[in-house]
Amino acid sequence: MLFAGIRPAEVRRLRWVDIDMEEEYITVRLSCSKTGGTRHVEICTSLKSWLKNLKLNPDEMICPKDWLGRWRRIRMEAGFADKWVHDVLRHTYASYHAKRYRDLPRLQLNMGHRDLSLLRCRYINMANIKSSDAEKFFEGLSFGNSCANKKDCGR
Repeated sequence: MLFAGIRPAEVRRLRWVDIDMEEEYITVRLSCSKTGGTRHVEICTSLKSWLKNLKLNPDEMICPKDWLGRWRRIRMEAGFADKWVHDVLRHTYASYHAKRYRDLPRLQLNMGHRDLSLLRCRYINMANIKSSDAEKFFEGLSFGNSCANKKDCGR
């Protein structure tokens, strides 16, 4: 959600087959999409580093069956249980993408918006985001294989 700007409900409907590591994009199929259209979302370097060592069944859902409970516990343990804004990860992605690439049409395609007006008025909040931070967000994070097994990664 954070490194691709995909809505939480869309992520819950994705399968591993929807991730193409070779072409570096995620397909948000019509059946997964909120807006009713299929789109391809770029896989940035940071997301690729999270995904590269996972070898899962292509037909499996990305999120485990008990994902909603796990996600709730993660937010609670981080101190965000009562303060969590539903699409905060999507908004963060959009703001950092706009700062890093300065390419709103590209961002529009990744986000699945019909036009740029929603990006301009709602999602783009680059205040206090440094260019160097936006670069690290998309390209500078290297997580390696920090997850010893699927359980450690929330799978």
